[in-house]
Amino acid sequence: MFFVMNGYFFSFDKEQFISKLKKLFVIYTFLLMLFLPLWLDLSSPYGIMKTLTYNIVIGWYHLWYLSSLIVASVIIYIMRNKIGLLLITSTLLFILSYFIQNSYLLLDGDIFEKLNRKLYLYRNALTFAVPFMLIGIYIRKNENLKVSLPLLAISIVALLTEVIIFALAETKDNMARDLYVTLMLTAPVLFIFFKNMALSFEEKVSGRVYFYHPICEMMFKFAGYTGGLVISTATLVFAFTFAIVIEKMKEKNMF
Repeated sequence: MFFVMNGYFFSFDKEQFISKLKKLFVIYTFLLMLFLPLWLDLSSPYGIMKTLTYNIVIGWYHLWYLSSLIVASVIIYIMRNKIGLLLITSTLLFILSYFIQNSYLLLDGDIFEKLNRKLYLYRNALTFAVPFMLIGIYIRKNENLKVSLPLLAISIVALLTEVIIFALAETKDNMARDLYVTLMLTAPVLFIFFKNMALSFEEKVSGRVYFYHPICEMMFKFAGYTGGLVISTATLVFAFTFAIVIEKMKEKNMF
């Protein structure tokens, strides 16, 4: 849902776009430097170059999100006069990536398991960030969109069903699963639902949600809970709530 939020607040105004892009670069560079001891391989010159190149371009751990956001923002701005073509292309690539991620379930061979573990092949700016950001842009242009409770329930049940199906079909350990085709429905529906609630939904809240959610993840890990849709959902809910509480406290000048 984070990329839908980013798309919703995306600006095609040149000055605003460049300003936000600079801020993203600063934040991304700062966080890369902050986590440098955790990802830089100092064992050899090759190790240094390899980890530098990979983690700057792809992004270390959850920083892949910022890396993809930066690249996707540039792509969307450059293609601003051909949004329809970009949407079709990125959606087709999303579907292709979905099959690459899950190919090991249908086809035998180590190569398909290796493809699954190469997250950058299918979880990147063009195949993941762009289509969801374009959905957010569409929502911004159609502010009166509403989500009924039945539609909300259907979208959540659809995602849960897909998750359960893959859980039952899973035959390997430690396989990556980031793409769910039902997210194309669930992510925008959840975003519109929260947006239309009686909340001061500001751009900075969406940013805080992303940067607070690793804290929530660590809290669950310390408590002995890791992974799974329930933990992911709880993490998002806690992060969203925390971000809103912080914003409300700032509005009241509590700190």
